[in-house]
This record gives sequence, C-alpha cells and structure tokens, in this order.
Amino acid sequence: MPERTTAKTVTVELGQLARAAVLTAAPDQIDLFTAATARWDAGAGRRGGTGGSVGSGIEPVLLAEVIGQVLLGAVAEVLGAATVAAWGRRRRWFRRRRDARPGPATRVTLDADQAEAVRAACVRHATTLGLGPAEATMLADAVHGALCQALAEADPVDE
Repeated sequence: MPERTTAKTVTVELGQLARAAVLTAAPDQIDLFTAATARWDAGAGRRGGTGGSVGSGIEPVLLAEVIGQVLLGAVAEVLGAATVAAWGRRRRWFRRRRDARPGPATRVTLDADQAEAVRAACVRHATTLGLGPAEATMLADAVHGALCQALAEADPVDE
C-alpha cells in the first residue's frame, strides 16, 4: 500500500479509544470497563461467551467486555493483521513490567477515510457479537467520534 503523505493522520492507543467510546456511549459504565480491562491485563479475561443481554440499553458487563473485541476486530479489518499481532503480544509485555503504570498500548495510525471505515466495521463486529443494530450503531458512533476528535486535534501534516 502506498504511503499517504498528504492526508492528515492521527496515532491513537486502542485502550484510550475504547475508554473514550465507553465514556461517550455509557459513561456510568466506566468503572466496569476499567475492571474488565484490569482482568484482561492480568490474564484473567473471560473464557466463555459474553453473557448478559441487550434490551433497551447495553448492559454494563456486555459493553465493558465487548468493546475491546469490537474495536480490535474493526481496526484489524481496516489496517490488517499487524494490529492483531501487536495486540496478541500485549499480555506478555504487560507481565514483564514491574512498575505501576497501566498496561501496554497498541497504537494505530489512521486517516479520516480509515476512521470512517473503522466506524462501519465496528457496526458489523458489534452485531456479530450480539448487539442490536441501534446499540451497535451507538457504539460505532462513539468510536468514530473519538477518532474524529483526535484527528481534529492532531498536528497538520508537513509537506
């Protein structure tokens, strides 16, 4: 793929992007997201199905546990297998750390077209994981909004 030199890009950490999406889509569930992330980082991620159900809104456990899967699947679809490989190394890298800083960050660089493609992919992945169309769209819009905000705040590309 040719390198894009004129498009404005932004590099984001997937964990921060997921956090921003949760804060937008379901701010009352941020503590559950934080707990789910800590379990994942500690190697105690959920081994079964996601559980829970979706009714008039997203249940806290469901959102907290599917956001990472939705985001990872969407970004991997748009950017390719390198993202999946980097995320897979995440847990091993975390366990080697001895300080109290948060776990590792998988960074991805996206332009505006790729941000739009991530939004569409989020809808597909979220519905595949059991969210209804409205909830999947709400989650995808939250991810897309966070990406658009990051793009707007990014430094312009020097030519």
